[in-house]
Formats: sequence, structure tokens, C-alpha cells
Amino acid sequence: MSAPQVAFRTAAALLMGRDLRLALRRAGDSLLPLGFFLVITTLFPLALDPALLFLDEPTSGLDPIAAAEFDRLVRDLKESLGLTVFLVTHDLDSLIAIADRIAVLIDKRLRIGTMAELLEDSNPWIMAYFRGPRGRAALAAAPAAGNG
Repeated sequence: MSAPQVAFRTAAALLMGRDLRLALRRAGDSLLPLGFFLVITTLFPLALDPALLFLDEPTSGLDPIAAAEFDRLVRDLKESLGLTVFLVTHDLDSLIAIADRIAVLIDKRLRIGTMAELLEDSNPWIMAYFRGPRGRAALAAAPAAGNG
């Protein structure tokens, strides 16, 4: 199957509200990289000029370089279009790069705050998540993130 045919099937799957990954497996997704399709699936809904963009684990399956590029794309779109981005992720790098405010579900309750506020939270799980080795590494890679 040619790349244009894959692109057509991808667009058709999006228009019909179908599971994109399933459609891509059927269309021969090996022709184009996953990162390309993630960009398509992020940009396609923006044609409708939404005020809110939902992203569910958007960088899962991407290598660190592609994930960082995707994070920059989302951050730039958020800032230039005035979008509110609702991001579900376990990727601390993406969280730090994109989020202004963070909601953490703990014991059936939400804790909401900026990264700086959550870094001061005394909840043991929040402390382990954001101040543990991975959290410290992610914050060190983006030092300004903990200040907001």
C-alpha cells in the first residue's frame, strides 16, 4: 500500500471516529513512523478550532527525541492558539514540558497545583513520584519547570 493510501485511510479513520492505531495496522502503518501519525492525530482535530484538546498518553511508544519534539509542538500550539490541553500522562518529561497545572489522583481525591506547589506537597506518593530519581532527572532537564 502506498503512503497516500495510508494517509487517506488514516484521515478516513479519524473522520469516522475509529481507533486510529487499529486502522493503521490494517493500512500498513510500517510505511510511516508512529510519530508522524501522532502529529496527524493531534493536528487533525485543530481544524475544528477547539478551545480544548484532550491527549491520552500521546508520547507512549515514541523515542525520547520524538517525544520531546511532540511536547514542543503541543506547547507551541497551546501558546499560539490559546488552547487548553487536558493531558493524561505518566511521562514526567511531557508533564513538565506541557502542563501549567497538574492534577494527581490519590486515594480517590484530586490534588491540583502547579509543579512548584506539588513539589511542596507532603503526600508520600506525590513526594516519591515528583521528587524520586525520575522526577529529579526530569526537573533537572527542564530547570525552569519547577518554578511555575
